[in-house]
Amino acid sequence: FDFNAVKADLDFIISKYFKGKSIKAKDLSASTKTKLVSRLLNYTGYQYYRRKTHKLEILERLRDVVTISVDPRYVVDECIAFFNQNQIAL
Repeated sequence: FDFNAVKADLDFIISKYFKGKSIKAKDLSASTKTKLVSRLLNYTGYQYYRRKTHKLEILERLRDVVTISVDPRYVVDECIAFFNQNQIAL
């Protein structure tokens, strides 16, 4: 995202917590974003999807899922449920 997409939120936070302060809005570098997302995932107990670790697990789950239904919406919903249950972020 960029700051224009969250301007109203940023203005609210500045007015509530930083009264009278001037804060320059600038985009974060890619490495800073990666570090922040990693910290957030760690804090919440989630982890990044890792192909070596998770591929076989999701394929095993999907083999079971398609025995119930091959409806694409159902299969995608089950993928999302798998990632949520296993606290995996994409």
